[in-house]
Amino acid sequence: MRLYLDTSVLNRPFDDQKQPRIWLETLAFSLVLSLIEAGEAELIFSPIHTLENSRSRLSVRRLWVDRCLRLATHSVTLTDAIRTRAHELVGSGRNHSTLCTSPAPSPPEPSGSSLVTTA
Repeated sequence: MRLYLDTSVLNRPFDDQKQPRIWLETLAFSLVLSLIEAGEAELIFSPIHTLENSRSRLSVRRLWVDRCLRLATHSVTLTDAIRTRAHELVGSGRNHSTLCTSPAPSPPEPSGSSLVTTA
């Protein structure tokens, strides 16, 4: 099974865990991450990950997301359809215009160490 997790999912562990919904979403993400690390699911990398992660103000979040993305075994490239959709999003107030001019980066190299710890 291939999964695309957007940066809001990858950053969920940094959100307020006292909120039940946030805590449950973080728990679900950790289970999905375990499946990815076990090879039972495959993470998809996108240049959008790089763009959104570079906009994070906290280095610990950027490092975490980068490390998660190193688990990606598949990547998507920017196509004309994706560029068209980015322009539509820009028109709706979501500024992803740099997607249309930036070269597609390569997915990060796998790190070889597990992100999920088990007791």
